[in-house]
Amino acid sequence: MNRTALSPLLSTQFGLICTDQIGAVEVTRRQFDLLVERRELLRVHPDVYRHAAFPITDDQRGLAAVLASGPHAALSHRSAATRIGVGRVSSSIVEVSRPDVSMIRLQGAFVHRIPDLLPCDIEPKDGIPTTTPVRTLLDLGVVTSPAFVARTLEEWAVAGIVNVVDLERIIERVSRQGRTGIGALRRALEDYVRGAEQADSIPEGRMLSIIQRYGLPTPELHYLVTTSSGSTYELDWAYPPVRLAIEVDGFGVHLRSRQAFADDRIRQNELEIDGWQVLRFAAATVNFRPDIVARHLRAAHARRDSLTAQPTAAIL
Repeated sequence: MNRTALSPLLSTQFGLICTDQIGAVEVTRRQFDLLVERRELLRVHPDVYRHAAFPITDDQRGLAAVLASGPHAALSHRSAATRIGVGRVSSSIVEVSRPDVSMIRLQGAFVHRIPDLLPCDIEPKDGIPTTTPVRTLLDLGVVTSPAFVARTLEEWAVAGIVNVVDLERIIERVSRQGRTGIGALRRALEDYVRGAEQADSIPEGRMLSIIQRYGLPTPELHYLVTTSSGSTYELDWAYPPVRLAIEVDGFGVHLRSRQAFADDRIRQNELEIDGWQVLRFAAATVNFRPDIVARHLRAAHARRDSLTAQPTAAIL
């Protein structure tokens, strides 16, 4: 017997089939057992088999663990974050959550028992039941550092994958004394909202987070400077004592018109003439390459500080 009768199901499940799905295909239990004896079907987990003709892939490994974990199980934690994508989230670990509190062990996978996992916390992602981004952020607090949760929240918020309202709702829903992981998400959300309220844009708020994380001096937000030409400009961030300005540019914001493009250059030149150094960072760099931002800020501030400390030579 070949896999013809199983093909429709196998093709949608990366070559996998569960014993409780036999009734959904035109295969008897005896025929199924013969396929196992002939090693056309290979056991992956208890009651979960893969057809030998299908290659082993990450998708297959993930779905196999979900199927073996029982009803209402889903790919979760770092596995879900990797599948959702964006930024530097990447893990080869297979992690699954199930609402059933009884313990099961699966080879090559971690199974989390999550009693408050609801159907609304799960959605299909490329054919695999996966925890939603909001639920995933909550669960990441159990297995990763608070810094990782905060960075992932910011990246997903910028990409439009999560929003503040939904995050607040899940925190309120699962909040209880001793709930593991919720503290990391609550703190990350508070910091994120605080940064967004203090700045005109998410990248500007993110800039403050980078400055604080890397131990850099705190600059002034929306500093006003009047140049020798009489023009007054507002700087995103500034270190007035050393005349160092920091600008965060969203893609397209400063190129919205030819006039805006020209005015931006005039502004930059007048600041430079008056002795200001202007560091410009793209919003994408601020959001995804904080190490570069911190390195440039530290080097520029040190250089400006040394120049300011040098005595001015007398002009003869």
